[in-house]
Amino acid sequence: MKLLSIDSSTPLLSVALLDKQHILSEQARDHSPPAHNPLLSLVDQVLSDAGIPLKEVSGYIFTNGPGSFTGLRVGLSLIKGFVLATEKPVLGVSSLKAWASLSGNNSERVCSLLDARKGEVYYALFQKSGDDLTPLGDEEVLSPTEVLNRIDQPVEFVGPGSDRYKDFFTEHLKNRFQKSAPPGSPTVAGAAGKIGLKNFEKNSSFNLNQLNLRYLRKPEAEINFKGNP
Repeated sequence: MKLLSIDSSTPLLSVALLDKQHILSEQARDHSPPAHNPLLSLVDQVLSDAGIPLKEVSGYIFTNGPGSFTGLRVGLSLIKGFVLATEKPVLGVSSLKAWASLSGNNSERVCSLLDARKGEVYYALFQKSGDDLTPLGDEEVLSPTEVLNRIDQPVEFVGPGSDRYKDFFTEHLKNRFQKSAPPGSPTVAGAAGKIGLKNFEKNSSFNLNQLNLRYLRKPEAEINFKGNP
């Protein structure tokens, strides 16, 4: 079963093609607006590198948040187009869990952080056993100071949110802050694909109305609209 996986939750966009747990091809590209979003060209490149046409893909996996509101919507729109065109099923995966799966093999606890702007991060803490990740609480939007209160033992930090506040965490957490090396292979899309593969046949869907994004907080445009008389 060949699955196409897409991550657009951060400016580091990535696409991967998987056959079971084996990554056939993957690509990542740093994207900063207002430049043209290269997600579709990444898909074309990944499929071309693997020599697999889109019609031979069995289904799709995408990160459904949290993360960049614009990036997530672009990824969802692309996935919806593929589902409509090919009539293949799709499954959403947490972007925080995908990042957490890129942590080192010796980690017992992993803190996944994505930059939420406004001085906040998207946060999730996981217990790791081999390739299995068990959430330790809910995914949340927190300030870096609030993250400190969640860390009571050495934890491996992953994700761009931990990069942005690395000096702050190093100062206050000391040896409890263990920074993961930047991911090389697999990409975040590849990691999301491997997570989704485990229960794709059971949980995937053809229903586009079930494809929801997990923002964790309301988009700025919605907040501003409701604040106007």
